[in-house]
Amino acid sequence: MLYQDFVVPAGGALLSFSLFIGNRADRFATPASLDFSTPALNQQARVDILRAGLDPFSVAVSDVFLNLYQTNVGDPLISGYNALNFDLTSLFNANVGQNLRLRFAETDNLFTFQFGVDNVSLETSTLVPEPSSLLFVGTGLVALLGMLRRK
Repeated sequence: MLYQDFVVPAGGALLSFSLFIGNRADRFATPASLDFSTPALNQQARVDILRAGLDPFSVAVSDVFLNLYQTNVGDPLISGYNALNFDLTSLFNANVGQNLRLRFAETDNLFTFQFGVDNVSLETSTLVPEPSSLLFVGTGLVALLGMLRRK
């Protein structure tokens, strides 16, 4: 499991990452758990956004805000790296200032499972202009006012 906690900024957000799945077992098994030590078959991968500060292994509906990816029974067992993109603007707008967690998780108790994650990027945008943009706009307004005053 890999996870990163973060504070949700105001504005939009785009999450992108690449995933590799290499399930060497003959199937996926996806109970509502990330526990590999249980006697129940558990061979799965998932990517979630959940509440920060809770058990990082939780898959409780009340803890997981958004399941972005999950292997399912019948999915192809092996894939090359696939790029995935998600617009998180509505989730972020509903949780500004909150602590959330991005989690990449894999569990296997059937056979070897390779789960690769690469190129993770969370790009946010806000409506607050950069100081250099304000200076540029301010200079333009002063020039425009000067031209109007001369007329």
